[in-house]
Amino acid sequence: MSPQRSPFVALASPLLAVALLVIALFACAHSAAAQSAATQSASRFRNPGFEDGGMFNPSDWDTTLAGVPTVLFYWDPDVARSGTRSASLVNAGDVIPIWHNWNQMLPHAGDLVGRDLELTVWVRSAQMSGGRGYVMLQAYRDTVMNKALDEGTTREQARVTMGYKFADDPQLETGWARQYFSADIEEWTPKTVRMYVPPTTNLVIIRLGIFGSGQVWFDDAQLAIKPAATTVLPLGKNLLANPGFEQPLDEWEFSMPPTPQATIARDSSVAHTGRFSARYTAPVKAAFPTYMNTCQVWNARNLSGRRVRLSGWGKTNGVIDSAFLSVAASGLYGVVRSLAGDAFTGTQDWSFYSVEFDVPKDTYTVWARAGAHASPGTTWWDDLKFEVLGASPGAESKTAPKTAPKTATGR
Repeated sequence: MSPQRSPFVALASPLLAVALLVIALFACAHSAAAQSAATQSASRFRNPGFEDGGMFNPSDWDTTLAGVPTVLFYWDPDVARSGTRSASLVNAGDVIPIWHNWNQMLPHAGDLVGRDLELTVWVRSAQMSGGRGYVMLQAYRDTVMNKALDEGTTREQARVTMGYKFADDPQLETGWARQYFSADIEEWTPKTVRMYVPPTTNLVIIRLGIFGSGQVWFDDAQLAIKPAATTVLPLGKNLLANPGFEQPLDEWEFSMPPTPQATIARDSSVAHTGRFSARYTAPVKAAFPTYMNTCQVWNARNLSGRRVRLSGWGKTNGVIDSAFLSVAASGLYGVVRSLAGDAFTGTQDWSFYSVEFDVPKDTYTVWARAGAHASPGTTWWDDLKFEVLGASPGAESKTAPKTAPKTATGR
């Protein structure tokens, strides 16, 4: 005799089927809406092949303004990977270290939060005598710039309209990814950067530029929206690329003041091990304290709440201020930095130095920096290591400041 089926079970079966159908339809609709939002954001990236424009400039692309007579932005009708045009940049001098770039802003980019952006650009370069071309993505929380773009005004005008003083500007940089290239590239070559878009981001900036002397071309840019990547960072492993500076410095960021003849370069005559080190020189002391750093940056959520260590070997000659190592982190709370004491000063032979840092929770970008004051004297760094030591019980969430620290947007 077969067991009698409960009327409640009999009733639940069609109800369950209906419920599952509703959930499935809702999930599909939610997925479609998310996909539509992502597609809409990608479509805000305009004129990626530099084909459209007026007499001298491609439409939808802006240029940085540095007032330097040695730089030329050129909409090139003779060199292109496809179509008839490319965007070019020529810089004939590098006395003052400045980043020059073509750039495009994607406003109201909140629908990209929680995803990765991947920018691929085809590049060429020539006469790169110390210069470096680059492709770059930046993420900001910047309601002021969004208002300026909406109303067709300058950022300064929008800030005044919104009632912000310069010191109270709420701009916060939330994400950062850049890929340099320093070799002469005769054939078109793709360069790719990928960046996670952190919470509260509402503005994304695309930059294609040059630092130092040389000429670069850009064409056929593509912006893809992808699921956020997850990576596991092993304990004790050196996360730095090219930590001994034996290869060209394309993996290293430079943080430089606009001080004449301030330079960071590979030095083949002085090294702790191997053949090269990174050499810092600044012949002129600025009227206010400024710094110069070689840095590597991680747009990595998995460093949040971890204890990290940056270590390496430094050497100084006639340094009147100091050389140091430091770690910086940015997130929803703003920016925090490790304490960097006077590690080296005067004239010292190779010495080991290290600094440990508890990365706060809600961190989305971490910087490892080997630096020096931009003042007379010479500093060398070599054999650097940045590693994860483990979880940090003391790494608590930070409270977002009323006024977020300002960060440079021109690079």
